[in-house]
Amino acid sequence: MKKLLLSAILLCGIVMFTMRLLFVIVGVAAVLLTTSYGAEPPKQAKASAKAGRPESEPVHLVVKSRADLYQIFSYHPYPDLPNEIRLHGISGTGMYRLTVDAQGAVTQIQILRRFHGSWSNQFGFLPDKNVLQALIRWRAKPGPVRVVDITWIFEVPLGTY
Repeated sequence: MKKLLLSAILLCGIVMFTMRLLFVIVGVAAVLLTTSYGAEPPKQAKASAKAGRPESEPVHLVVKSRADLYQIFSYHPYPDLPNEIRLHGISGTGMYRLTVDAQGAVTQIQILRRFHGSWSNQFGFLPDKNVLQALIRWRAKPGPVRVVDITWIFEVPLGTY
C-alpha cells in the first residue's frame, strides 16, 4: 500500500511537472507568434508631428526682411523692369503667397494683394505679370513643404537705370 501511495504521489508530481512545462511551452509559443522578428519596426513620428502639426500640413513663413528672404531662398531673381518705368520712377506694393515643395521649387503662386500704385497700367507694364514671372523661377533651400508670404515693393527712383 505504501508503494502504491508513493507511486500515485510520483505520478501526480510528473503530471504537475508536465502541465507546468506545457504552460511554459504554450506561453513561449504565443510570444513568438505575436512578435514579428525581422519585420520593419514601427515608424517613429517626425518632429512636425511632435509640434502638433500633421506631416502633410506645410510650414507657413512670412518674409519680413531681406535676411528672411536669404534664409529661405537660395535663388531669387528680380523681375524685369521696362526702361520707361525706370525713366519715370514708380513705386507700389503687391503681396504674394508662394508654395514651395520639399526640393525647393516654387509650385504655386497666389496673389494676396494685387500690385497697386499711382501709375496703374502705364506704358503697358503689368507689374503682377512681371513679378509672377520672376517668382516662379525662385528656388528655396530643400526642406519641408512651405507656404511663404512675400510683400513685394517696387521703389524705382526717377531716372534710375
